[in-house]
Amino acid sequence: MKKIIVLLNICLIIVSCQESKTLLIDYFDKIQEYELKEIVKYPWNSIGHPDMIFSHEDYIILSEPKLDYLLSIYNMETQSFTRFLPKGEGPDELLDVQQIRSYKSDSLFCVKSTFSKDIFVYAFNSDSCLIRDEVSDRSILSFFYDNNKLICSQSGQHKRCSLHDIENKSTVEFGEDIVIENCSPNVVTSILTGICAGNTESKRVAWGSVYGDVFEIYDYENTENIKTIFSVKGILPVITDPKMLVFSLETKLGISSIVVTDKYIYLLYNENQLKNAIDKRDDVFLSNKILIYDWNGIPQKVLKTNELIRYMSYNDKYKTIYCIGYNNNGDGKIYYIDDLDNL
Repeated sequence: MKKIIVLLNICLIIVSCQESKTLLIDYFDKIQEYELKEIVKYPWNSIGHPDMIFSHEDYIILSEPKLDYLLSIYNMETQSFTRFLPKGEGPDELLDVQQIRSYKSDSLFCVKSTFSKDIFVYAFNSDSCLIRDEVSDRSILSFFYDNNKLICSQSGQHKRCSLHDIENKSTVEFGEDIVIENCSPNVVTSILTGICAGNTESKRVAWGSVYGDVFEIYDYENTENIKTIFSVKGILPVITDPKMLVFSLETKLGISSIVVTDKYIYLLYNENQLKNAIDKRDDVFLSNKILIYDWNGIPQKVLKTNELIRYMSYNDKYKTIYCIGYNNNGDGKIYYIDDLDNL
């Protein structure tokens, strides 16, 4: 009888420990302090208050939502700097930048606005729009290309992710079903807005929620049977009015940026709540914690950086993660992590 009681107590302890893990960070045992490095040669006086960074080969592109020109591009090799993409509603203008991604080849990149399904395509060595393309619809939040396939996160659809075969003009939706009380599946995808990044070699995609703590990995090798590799759900957004999509101020923020390598997934993890935006405003998206997973969903470690950062981009040529951050005066800074294999 005593053995049975002891066994029951152990089971209760295990269950209570599992239930206490309501945050993604709770699943990590190792936290490593990390001192970010700064790019010395970048023209610092040209940085305003960027909210997004994209880096490819010798180029660093920043999104500057408060300036008249939304984008700037810097060539690290030639140290040349250019601003482009006027802010506005004209034919060659955009109101904002929601996403910057490589476009079907290493020589092109594309820019998408929140308010349109049109994307502008540029060459890295040019500041003039080459072509205007479009994604499937405005519900697409973030995306990446794998040859003739467009894989994306989406809002307001039945599933949170979709794969579009551009050549065959077919679409497959995927994403684990998550229940939020009193909310229909379509509403849940609008609540759990998320961002994604992909490993085109292994045909896997990582998805993380911007609000709440949800993280998933999927395998799209077989596009007719996209498999869940890993799914973890912690605290979910708090909704006060499902019909109007009104979030409670107690809602926790989640993943604000994702970058991937062939080995690992890096999530910029936010511990703020929406109510913190009252005092912090845009700085509510700043964080100093990066969660590292492998592609099977096994937690590796947490990098706790010495500076707060807003967004990240991985540069495969230099094997480096570039980050946007701000100093105490609110001035933009570009940091980097270049010793990924030794972390």
